[in-house]
Amino acid sequence: DKLIKSFLAGRCFGMTDPTVTVNLYASDAKNEPISISLDAAKTSGLLKLMIDGDSEAKDFPIPCCKKEVLSLATQYMEHHASNTNINNPFKESASISDNLQESCTDDWDAKFFDALDISLAEQLL
Repeated sequence: DKLIKSFLAGRCFGMTDPTVTVNLYASDAKNEPISISLDAAKTSGLLKLMIDGDSEAKDFPIPCCKKEVLSLATQYMEHHASNTNINNPFKESASISDNLQESCTDDWDAKFFDALDISLAEQLL
């Protein structure tokens, strides 16, 4: 439960130049990069570890993630990188079994999760 929230919510560690980007590659679109700002990518604890592990790399395969889900995840990360006042988009009392829309502290997050197909939401989480 905490691992899932940590991946989605992340924490913005040491922001850098917002014009610097990295490319993420989904398992079903290995030749179609999804570009994301370095700041946004680092809001994900998992991506931050990958990026910090190879500071020269600009391309990162995400083999367990399909393009549709990775695109949604990057949209989510870009939003949270540009809205650093959102420390944790989930209410502390929320659990993964709760209604996601009601569990959010931010209106953008509530609308984001409300618009998702339930199977995509499960893949994001």
